[in-house]
Amino acid sequence: MEKDILNNIINIKKKIDKFSDSHNDDYALVDEITNLSNDNNFKSEEYIIKEFEDKVDLDRTLRVGIVGKVKSGKSSLLNSLLFDGKDILPKAATPMTAALTHIQYSYTNYIDIEFITKKDIGDLEEIYNKYNKTLEKEIENLKKKTIRRKLTSAVGSMVSAGTTALNKFEEEYYDYDKLEKQAKEVVDKNEYLKNGKEKYNLIKKANKLVYNHVLKQENERIDFKNIEEISKKLKDYVGTEGKFVDFVKSLNIYINIDYLKDLSILDTPGFNDPVETRDAKARELLSKCDVVLILMPATQLFTESDRDIILKIRKKEGIQEIYIIISKFDDALNSQENIKKSGGDLEKSKNIILNGLEGDMGLIEYIKNIFDKMNDENIFNKLISEIDKRVIYSSGICHSIIKNWDNLDETYKVVINNLSEAYPDYISLEEKETSLEQLKQLANIDAIHDILKKVSGEKNEILGENLNNFENKFIESANEIKRKLNRYVREREKDIKSGDIEIIEIESKKLEKSVNKISKSLKYKFEDTVEQWYKESLDDINKKLEKFFKEAKYSVEEAKSEETRTKKEGWWIFSKNVQYQENTINTEKIRELIREYARSFNRQLEIFIINIYKSFRENLITNTTNIFIEEELDVNLEQVSSIIRPIMMEYENNVNKYDDNPHLNLIKETGTISGYLVDELVKKVNNIIRKMDEDFYKIVIEDNLKNFKETITKIDFSNSVLSNYRNRINKYKEEIENKEKAISKWNRIKEEIDNLV
Repeated sequence: MEKDILNNIINIKKKIDKFSDSHNDDYALVDEITNLSNDNNFKSEEYIIKEFEDKVDLDRTLRVGIVGKVKSGKSSLLNSLLFDGKDILPKAATPMTAALTHIQYSYTNYIDIEFITKKDIGDLEEIYNKYNKTLEKEIENLKKKTIRRKLTSAVGSMVSAGTTALNKFEEEYYDYDKLEKQAKEVVDKNEYLKNGKEKYNLIKKANKLVYNHVLKQENERIDFKNIEEISKKLKDYVGTEGKFVDFVKSLNIYINIDYLKDLSILDTPGFNDPVETRDAKARELLSKCDVVLILMPATQLFTESDRDIILKIRKKEGIQEIYIIISKFDDALNSQENIKKSGGDLEKSKNIILNGLEGDMGLIEYIKNIFDKMNDENIFNKLISEIDKRVIYSSGICHSIIKNWDNLDETYKVVINNLSEAYPDYISLEEKETSLEQLKQLANIDAIHDILKKVSGEKNEILGENLNNFENKFIESANEIKRKLNRYVREREKDIKSGDIEIIEIESKKLEKSVNKISKSLKYKFEDTVEQWYKESLDDINKKLEKFFKEAKYSVEEAKSEETRTKKEGWWIFSKNVQYQENTINTEKIRELIREYARSFNRQLEIFIINIYKSFRENLITNTTNIFIEEELDVNLEQVSSIIRPIMMEYENNVNKYDDNPHLNLIKETGTISGYLVDELVKKVNNIIRKMDEDFYKIVIEDNLKNFKETITKIDFSNSVLSNYRNRINKYKEEIENKEKAISKWNRIKEEIDNLV
């Protein structure tokens, strides 16, 4: 079945290519087909196959996304799910100190920390400046309204008074501090501007040594031996007082625990993130999640932040299962209204909150109604139809109290005292066993475990939905190509009907008159653009590789361990058993360490190479457009882009990666080895990593950057652009000279387009 779907999509691609080939005399149409194919997932057969393998991998782990605003209880939930309630993952203090966190299984324990870059800080500064300009404008608007109102009420005709009198009156009759406060309230409603301003202020106040350290590092790797070390290792990067908190973009936490063998977890910091690269990454990762848990505090359901998150979720193609977690459920139980209605009956209080009482709407019905209104794309059908099963209440702090009952801090004691005062028959510090059972029900962590266990068991069914989504995505893309081609045809027909042969002939003569000059200018400008881009990219790559080798390198020492052995010493009746420590090393752990180093390199490589290719193309389009404009030709940036993009995209789509690792074959050892063999293997592995570094450098510089440069310099760029533009003019002229024949031809083309899908 999977192969049939893949073959069907590939056949559509072949039809599009055949259609393009049959009209290869019309450069403008061919370019339009090429650009639309690149923009709508039909770049190449290789790309389609890669997407299929990536999205329809039935053997991968399930991806679970946990979304919710800051302080919705995500960290408490993760600590309960993964670490049995221990405070391992720190809590973010504000939206500006939250980090995108991806937790997944790994044989080795480590944390990869990504910092914001100089460009990110520059983007934040722009948001900061925009906030201030918006604030100033709002203050001026309020000043005018205030002065006009007071002038009108106090002195009537003084509205038309002179400037001096008006300025004096202005100083006396408005309170600037009050106006500024009112203006801030207005501007702060734009969460994006507000968050950007706050984030930039935090960065401006940062220690200079920290600032410089972050900009030099970009990434940092931290190794840890056991789970208890995570919170200590992260204290400088996440939480309230960490010195790097304001600069952390994302955390990738790799942990060797069985729970993560079947699923990986993504904890997002919310959206409308002023750090645009982090926001984009969060959206991309969320789009690849199979299951999403939406956390909303029981006493703060559906805030603006919650609604924004849900709006983003309903656009995501990969999400199959959605659950609502009503977090901090103890807060709702402690409301005076619920206590009064329930009369101190805990079970009755829970039922009132969830299902309502005497005509009042409960949380479950309220949540259902909200999602009903937001279900215009039918993303939430399953959630709405199974609402009773998919809304789960929870209290992370109740779970933590259970784990720390004999050592409660002040925060925990306050929660216990509040619950015991409201529900004395259910919870009390004097009744440990009864209280623990009730707290367990309030924590409700088992219910969330059951959900994750259920979806893990349904993995094949859930991932099977991705197969359907893969097919729908490409069918929709093909229909989008078809729709836009039909629009293109209509525009061509319109141009033919309204075309003026004299204007076309003037443009043609201007081109032929200056063609030699344009040809030389294009040739030299292309060469200059290539050289300048190559030099800048080379410098950038060398810096990035240096940082990658320094920060991402995996130490083989972490694979070593010590074991206690026993040996006999002495002779005959005087012999005795003596214990000693001996180094050991697991060879599979070593192999996985090397594989992960290569995977990490490939992840960084693809992003970087695609960005530098795009930078080159954009510079080339701008420079080429300027040359045409200087010769007074009727050409704009969009038209030049439609000519140049097909020329360059063929080469841009190819990124050479580190696919095979021949060095792994050098490790012949198997199992766990010990003694002097450990030192020999460590030496061998260090040599392998050095060789891999050399391979990486060659792949980036030789196989990608130099190869791209050498390939594109062989292009006769000047001739390609000019012949394409000349073809467009001549084809347009030919169609205008025989309009009836041209319209008939485009009608036939419309029929061909209709048969593409």
